[in-house]
Amino acid sequence: ICIMKLILLGLYIALKCAQCVDDTERAIDAKFAIGRGAIGDRILGGAAVSETELPYVVTLLRRGVHDCGGSIVNEHYVLTAGHCIHRDDKYTVRAGTGVWRGQGEDHNATEFILHPKHDDKYIKSYDIALVKVEPPFNFSDKIRAVELPTFLESPPPGTKVLVSGWGAIALNPQKMPDELHAVHLYVISNEQCEKYYPGEIKDYMLCAGFDGGGRDACFGDSGGPLVDEKGKQVGVVSWGPFAMCASADQPYGVYTDVAAVRDWIANVTGA
Repeated sequence: ICIMKLILLGLYIALKCAQCVDDTERAIDAKFAIGRGAIGDRILGGAAVSETELPYVVTLLRRGVHDCGGSIVNEHYVLTAGHCIHRDDKYTVRAGTGVWRGQGEDHNATEFILHPKHDDKYIKSYDIALVKVEPPFNFSDKIRAVELPTFLESPPPGTKVLVSGWGAIALNPQKMPDELHAVHLYVISNEQCEKYYPGEIKDYMLCAGFDGGGRDACFGDSGGPLVDEKGKQVGVVSWGPFAMCASADQPYGVYTDVAAVRDWIANVTGA
């Protein structure tokens, strides 16, 4: 009986310790979210998040289907990737939902403003754009603007960040979700990133990922926000080893550094 009691006591302590770890993770996750809830380990196979957890995230629907992610800058503008914009197509910006298909509040995309240094022949260059919407966003617990960094307030290497989107959550075969997913990553120096992408990394880019792979943005996450622990958007999903997301050989994705183009955002939007 005494041995049984000791075993049960050991199990109780183990469960309590596991609960403590979970509580700590939830506390860390809460720094990234305006609402509540824990974030999954990775977008590929990770947990879904709700619109109240990440109320600044929007989907850009192209011909009625999710095409890219974006973030709300203010009542009138959304930030996304430049390569997401195809001027001849009609876009709808859907906000206030963690499920892109048939839910949320729709806004017409009325104007597309690419960064003046973006080059369609080299789409990685200044891969960032602003989308003007009509009607303006009506802010609530489900729809809210993201906080932006100050000019040249780039995150240092080692910064823990969060990327979110409706991109692929499984490969071989590829699986595209209806639900918004998110993943924790870490920023690395551009010098370190250059080792994975020789000659490709510019001073207006930043890199983030997970050492050894296993966590990454993927197909369909382009244009989505990368935020730091203070909830500031530090990057926009741009490009990476998307032929094999979360690859151990190339574990880092590349983002447009928001701080590097902060003055342009302010000039266009007033935000």
